[in-house]
Amino acid sequence: MFRKKIYYCVETVSSKLWYKSSRPFFKHSHSTNGQTFPFTQTLVASVAAFGITLYIAHKNKISCELDLNPRNVIEVIDEDELYDKAIKNSRDILQRVKDECGIPGLVVGVSIDGRTVWKEGFGYADVENRVLCTSDTVMRIASISKSITMAAVAKLWEQGKLDVDKPVQEYVPSFPPKFYGGKPVTITCRQLVSHLGGIRHYSDDKSEPKKTDGKSNNSEKKEEMDLKEYYMTTKHNDLQSALDMFKDDPLVESPGTKFLYSTHGWTLVSAIVEAVTKEQFTVHITKMFKTLGLNNTYLDENEVLIYNRSRNYMKNKKGILINAPYVDNSYKWAGGGFLSTVGDLMQFANAMLYSLQAKGPNVFSNISSSLGKSAESSTDKEESNTDDQPLNSVDQKPLPGFLNSKTIEAMWEPVPPAPNYGMGWSVHLQKQECEFCNKSKFCVYHTGSAVGASSVLLIVPARNSKSKHLNPEPSSVPKGTVVVVLSNMHNISLFPAALKISQQFDKQ
Repeated sequence: MFRKKIYYCVETVSSKLWYKSSRPFFKHSHSTNGQTFPFTQTLVASVAAFGITLYIAHKNKISCELDLNPRNVIEVIDEDELYDKAIKNSRDILQRVKDECGIPGLVVGVSIDGRTVWKEGFGYADVENRVLCTSDTVMRIASISKSITMAAVAKLWEQGKLDVDKPVQEYVPSFPPKFYGGKPVTITCRQLVSHLGGIRHYSDDKSEPKKTDGKSNNSEKKEEMDLKEYYMTTKHNDLQSALDMFKDDPLVESPGTKFLYSTHGWTLVSAIVEAVTKEQFTVHITKMFKTLGLNNTYLDENEVLIYNRSRNYMKNKKGILINAPYVDNSYKWAGGGFLSTVGDLMQFANAMLYSLQAKGPNVFSNISSSLGKSAESSTDKEESNTDDQPLNSVDQKPLPGFLNSKTIEAMWEPVPPAPNYGMGWSVHLQKQECEFCNKSKFCVYHTGSAVGASSVLLIVPARNSKSKHLNPEPSSVPKGTVVVVLSNMHNISLFPAALKISQQFDKQ
């Protein structure tokens, strides 16, 4: 990233560029025997130095602010200088997390109003071969995959091809009817993407006896990284074999009544996408990667060569760093099976942020409960505000977002009874308990934890249309801050660090 800072003072250049004297001018302005007195020499040098300075500033396109008082120090900066302090503080935040948790490698990316202002790698992508992390390091993004899959679901929804409120069996007949408490219940796609479907999460041992309500007899609750199913090594060549892992298991709760995080639920979501599009989910989602310009986002396939791919690590019972075990994530592509970079995830986040803001300023209004089968019709009725939108270079019409704003609003609105989760995204609502107390901004995010990896993607939309960082060009959406942090060790909580980093870059 180009940065330049020039400090100069005409008075101090060679200590003689500006002549100071209380003596009369005429006594120092004549010559004798061809010898010019010091005043003339100094004046010529001063003019030359001043001209050179202006030439350098012009050549490097650096903005200048000239103080006519030669005694004042003049600071010449470019706009990225405004973020130097934020980057320095954020670097310290991440270094603390890395040191405290013993993380081998981290990569961070920050964008402001759609423009990347910071990307950096910390530590090692490969400890054994001493390969450093860079901004292009590819890592497992774990459950951030759910948010990307949600974009595919939302696109089908607003196109009218998918009704998120229909029973899942209408799309996936092989998924058996479900009962809870002896009564038939209905599971919908909306419930699945909001973790309200009642489907179980990872299991320690599928053969373990379960109660009729689906709860294990083992009262001890284990963390997901301690469960055997988390370390699946079997390759699944189709979604049906992945569905077979859980489709016949009893529900843990009645659908729509309780938030229960379930990665398996997203496998069922991917089966719905496959049925609607009539093509394999892996094919459809890879096409969407290309559409969104996610050129370094992949399926986490073990056999395929993926350049800049990080190794994965964990700690043993003694706290010593070891290589993470071999796993095959083909059983959960939609819920946790993608690889990506901070650059691609910022690209994706800004595509979502642009989609939210491109149609008008009223993007934080409450979502109608009757959004309907397709989000497209409701958006067509809203008034367009296209003054700040990028224009198509051919016909000068504003470019649309990947999704429309009403769809994004629905995704980023908590779905009851879950207080902090929408559709494929965690939602952090704005709140302030009292005047002069801590104030939290509205933001959406998703964290991820996979074998040998942890991640977070955070979006903080701006609530006004004006950016305060220097920008000589006309402003345009998206407006807001995006923070991405990826690491190559699992079970690391990165959301608090990402939130602190976003606050460092808050210029509003």
